[in-house]
Amino acid sequence: MINAINEKEDNKKPVHLIGHSIGAPVIVQMAQDQPNRFASLTLLSGSISPAHEPKEYWRYLFMHTPLSLLMPGAFRPSNNEIIYFKKELYRIDSGYEKLTLPVTFIHGEADKWVPVKNVDYGKNKLVNNPAVQVQIIPGAGHFIPWENYDIIQSHLLSLAIPD
Repeated sequence: MINAINEKEDNKKPVHLIGHSIGAPVIVQMAQDQPNRFASLTLLSGSISPAHEPKEYWRYLFMHTPLSLLMPGAFRPSNNEIIYFKKELYRIDSGYEKLTLPVTFIHGEADKWVPVKNVDYGKNKLVNNPAVQVQIIPGAGHFIPWENYDIIQSHLLSLAIPD
């Protein structure tokens, strides 16, 4: 992955990465590529486990056939992204030992799109990292950044370091 922050933009302040859903493995990969560059990771309903991704074979029908024309708006590129993303989960699977920075999992207990088992998977992958925190939100679904903004805001403010 490319260097996320080039020298011209680097203000020498800690950089905290936050990723929701399939954005979570993106930030995991960034931290694996530059393990000393980032201050923390926050995975919001993070889809990081290749073992717990649902087998959605129907997605291929909407990628390689005229059926793709039936998908509205952003669903078509989103569908294609999900297909490629699932293959990438295997690539990041072997780099978790590089992550010694604080990692926080925030996940909805009732998430139907990304099973909460992803949190257990992440905790197992980070078993040697003493700075792992988990917050499971009872009754919450996949859209916790919008539906549980107060919890996310509180966490993000806890990361702020006064000047």
